[in-house]
Amino acid sequence: MIKSVRQIVCSSLILGGLLAWNVNAGDALWTTNYAQAQKDAAKTGKSLLMDFSGSDWCGWCIKLDEEVFAHDVFKEAVTKDFVPVLLDYPRDKSKIPADVQAQNERLMDKYAIAFKGYPTVILADAKGRPYATTGYQAGGPEAYLKHLAEFRQKGVEIAKYLKQAEAPDLKPLDRARLLDKAMDGVDLPILVQFYGDIVDQIMVLDKDNKAGIKKKYELRLRAAEAEKALADRNPEKAIELYEAVIRDFQPTGEQAQALYFSLSEAYFGARQMDKAKAGLDKALQAAPESQFASRIKMIVEKYFSEPSK
Repeated sequence: MIKSVRQIVCSSLILGGLLAWNVNAGDALWTTNYAQAQKDAAKTGKSLLMDFSGSDWCGWCIKLDEEVFAHDVFKEAVTKDFVPVLLDYPRDKSKIPADVQAQNERLMDKYAIAFKGYPTVILADAKGRPYATTGYQAGGPEAYLKHLAEFRQKGVEIAKYLKQAEAPDLKPLDRARLLDKAMDGVDLPILVQFYGDIVDQIMVLDKDNKAGIKKKYELRLRAAEAEKALADRNPEKAIELYEAVIRDFQPTGEQAQALYFSLSEAYFGARQMDKAKAGLDKALQAAPESQFASRIKMIVEKYFSEPSK
């Protein structure tokens, strides 16, 4: 789907001085040195597991620490595939060195944590390119490890196709197809920010759109502009951009469904409720049997159904 997954922002649970310091802050499992973690990940073939936490004020961060990260079963298993990195933003900054604070501020901006909220847990390759984002999950350490393993497989697939695309004897369109496979499941904001060089390669390799891949990424980039306008709370601009994408590319199926759903969101934000409903109807018509269709039906029933008499 074109839509990026929106994180559920944790509500800040402030208990004054009663909250203990992050249980991971002094744990040897977690490094606070991002650059060194990248080197370790590159050397070992592991992924980065970045925990953006508010250790002395965020209730869900503390729950994640206590219910998952503090357990030996998690500590013993997680380092098989990950280099854990703690990026902490406590209210009491006296316990964090100034250079680490400066690093964490840079990374907060880079990964848009202010928009995502805390805790945000990002899985990324050694270059720091994300392939999955999560947060608090109930169920304890075993369930969380399974949760991470499922996301990790996505990163493995991306790395596999990127590696295959490096083969020197590939024809341009074959290379484009492999890069497309690598990027196919990457959310739009991540694609634009972290994989722009890959997108540029794809556009050059299929410059005449013989494989239909160039047009696909032209659409994705245009949709990313619209999604950014929506995220920036500019629904009128988002409406203009989404309508242009739909008009220019004439999408079908689930691709059309995702675009019409986003257009409906923009109309909803602009308080144009009739057009928001029409967008949802078109989204449903585009792919009535998709997994996303049931969610659209629920939204229609919740916000647009006639009140019972």
